[in-house]
Amino acid sequence: MSETKLQSRRLPIYLSGFLIGAMGVYLVTKAKQATAPDFAEVTQTQAPIVMPVGKTVTLRLGDEPEKHLVWGFPTQLMIGKLEEGGRVTPVVRMEYKNLVEKETALGPFATAGDYEIRAQFYTCAYPGEKYCAKIGLVQPVQVRAESANATQATVDVDVKGAAEKASADGKIAEAAAKQKALAPTP
Repeated sequence: MSETKLQSRRLPIYLSGFLIGAMGVYLVTKAKQATAPDFAEVTQTQAPIVMPVGKTVTLRLGDEPEKHLVWGFPTQLMIGKLEEGGRVTPVVRMEYKNLVEKETALGPFATAGDYEIRAQFYTCAYPGEKYCAKIGLVQPVQVRAESANATQATVDVDVKGAAEKASADGKIAEAAAKQKALAPTP
């Protein structure tokens, strides 16, 4: 009989340990949400790049992108081939660790067709900044068997400039909100 009493006591003890662990996870996620930056969305769409088969596109992120791209947020890039009917088949995927260089070569594009480069860059002016930017890039690429444009294709994304603009805009909006809150109501 003492065996069943012991077993009946174990279940609440195990359950309380689970509940304490779940509460800890909940508190950590709430703390992360409270301290997460406010990202202003910036969309960048450029004219299509026309290039021959076998060439690459160079992605330039400006000066010192490793200082401005935010670690821990889903900075990513995808090159997809556009199929008939609007379907996009992923060809290349890159994540944060592949995108922190000043220049990144995308390609070579092995087959002719229409491609699309889609990327999201989460960037802040400095670590701990409250107002940051989320840059959404959409870049059409037309790869042709024979193309007159044989120059090197580049896509420029200024992560530092977007972060500084989002920071300044956020601070201006915050100051305006404080000013409005302090203004006397008639």
